[in-house]
Amino acid sequence: MRWDEFIVTGDPFILGAQISIALTSIIAIVALTYFKKWKMVWTDWITTVDHKKIGIMYIACALLMLFRGGVDA
Repeated sequence: MRWDEFIVTGDPFILGAQISIALTSIIAIVALTYFKKWKMVWTDWITTVDHKKIGIMYIACALLMLFRGGVDA
């Protein structure tokens, strides 16, 4: 597979969205590593069974997809 199959360079809005998603992901990974919060994220959020935290994660994911869909539209 080639990289140009995944990266759209014709539309500046889509390219901007792809760059912002990549930069935000990198910043989040660096921040979690710098502040040594990986264990807290794993135990308190990713493997939780608390319905309130699961709902917060669903809302955050929905907002991210809404932003991504708005940029694509």
